[in-house]
Amino acid sequence: MIGKYYEYKRKWADEHQDMVRESRERWKAKYKEERRVRSAQWRLDNPGWNVEYNRDRTLIINGKRVPVHKRPHTYTCELCGKTVTRTVYHHWDNKHPCLGLWLCLSCHKVAEGVERGLHIKYLQEKKGMVLC
Repeated sequence: MIGKYYEYKRKWADEHQDMVRESRERWKAKYKEERRVRSAQWRLDNPGWNVEYNRDRTLIINGKRVPVHKRPHTYTCELCGKTVTRTVYHHWDNKHPCLGLWLCLSCHKVAEGVERGLHIKYLQEKKGMVLC
């Protein structure tokens, strides 16, 4: 019985698309403020929902947010193995941002320094040091 009702309802909606569209627009206009308030309250009740969503699905490259398919998020650093409250996704190449590791902040700083060649400069400075 219920299946036939929904079948009839779907068929009717397909045949009367203009009426359905007008009805939907009237409903949206009537409840616009209520929907805005309810949406704002939901965002207050669920802080950080978009932070987690963006962390797992986007990357900032040259100041622009780019959608990307990252590896699954983990709170364990994939370099040192330490479990932390915050990990950062470190990627090597802007052309392939999906290739990367979830690192703790300390390891991420080291990884960025290595990519900039600071480890070579450090080793050269260390070699050139003279005891006082």
